[in-house]
Amino acid sequence: MQGRQGTHAGYNVQAVVDDQHGLIVQSDGVGDVNDRRQLAEQTFKANANLGKSCQTVCADAGYDNNAGWKELEEQNIAAVTPLNDQGVPGPLHERQISI
Repeated sequence: MQGRQGTHAGYNVQAVVDDQHGLIVQSDGVGDVNDRRQLAEQTFKANANLGKSCQTVCADAGYDNNAGWKELEEQNIAAVTPLNDQGVPGPLHERQISI
């Protein structure tokens, strides 16, 4: 992984939790240094594990990525994340947050 102090051996661990029971339904170790590209991918993997699609996915601001929201929207899955203050929100932010 590339970090502030150069390249280091490491992984970014992802976990998807079922809202009804609080059980981990998907986990993964990825080489991405942040979570921005993981929301749709991890959601789709969790859906495959469960054998059904969720209707809404909620995540922290680290997952604020309009490209990922578009992928989810195409599968009729609503995404709710707070604004990531590291960049300007894209066109889907206001519509998605109002869900």
